[in-house]
Amino acid sequence: MPSPDAMTAAALLDGSRSERRRVLDLLTNFTSVAVAVFTPTGELIEANRGYALVTTGRSDASAPPGAEALVAPTLDELAVSHAATSDCAYAGIVTLNGADATPRSLNGVMWRFTDAVVLLAEHDVVDQQATIDALLDLHEQTNELQRELVRSRRALEVSEARLREQATTDELTGLRNRRFATERLAEEVARARREGSNLCVAIVDLDHLKHHNDQHWHRAGDAALQTVAELLRGAARSYDVCARFGGDEFVLIWTDTTPDDAVRAAERLIARARVRCVADTPLSLSIGVAALADDDTPDTLLARADDALYDAKRAGRGRARST
Repeated sequence: MPSPDAMTAAALLDGSRSERRRVLDLLTNFTSVAVAVFTPTGELIEANRGYALVTTGRSDASAPPGAEALVAPTLDELAVSHAATSDCAYAGIVTLNGADATPRSLNGVMWRFTDAVVLLAEHDVVDQQATIDALLDLHEQTNELQRELVRSRRALEVSEARLREQATTDELTGLRNRRFATERLAEEVARARREGSNLCVAIVDLDHLKHHNDQHWHRAGDAALQTVAELLRGAARSYDVCARFGGDEFVLIWTDTTPDDAVRAAERLIARARVRCVADTPLSLSIGVAALADDDTPDTLLARADDALYDAKRAGRGRARST
């Protein structure tokens, strides 16, 4: 609503031409208040600097537009409103076409006399609306920035996960690598100690890898290693760990598994390998199994499984031994 000063000026307008003249003279140089007098048909009779500034962008404009600058209320709407009230014809938001054809909203009052239509409006709504628009724009920019940050964070998480996957995966076989296996073994040893559960480790060796490479080039050796990886994946439970330890060796970490069950699982793997051929050569696996003992560390557990593997090799390969 208009300020007290504007309301006082407006009250003076509700009177004779001479009173309107006094107010217009008083407000001529004001730019924060838009004052205009139109004929009943909409031609501009007089206007102050504030009206010229809103409608043309220049407070010293000599020929600002008439009632055609009124977006709302229009003179027709004002006539209807005036017929329904004995007070001012309109009080509220007045919308004018600005200099750049952008509607400008002001707090205002309008009167309709027999010889004139008088507009008195303050520019504070323009400033308020500009502030509101700026705040809304800032809010949207902030929201978009937050959305972009979320997208960037998700992309970074995906990238980090992909890098972690690459850093812990053997490129040739697709199994986990030695780094991953040793880290998990330390975790599983700690868990088995804490819970008093069984834990077994098996080191699996592909027999005669050099023979595969010498007879059929490295492509055959790679194919043999990939076939072993396939067999290990098929035999492992979802919570077991199977990894390539390097060269022709693989490691299996069996959680919650007794030594007898681990040996039987190793023997099944050996049997499955015998019926698989690479370049017309059957596969042969030697496996050493070790169960976690009270005085074991992850390193000693692996060392005992490695000792059992060499026992299997000395016994003729293609078999499992435990310790």
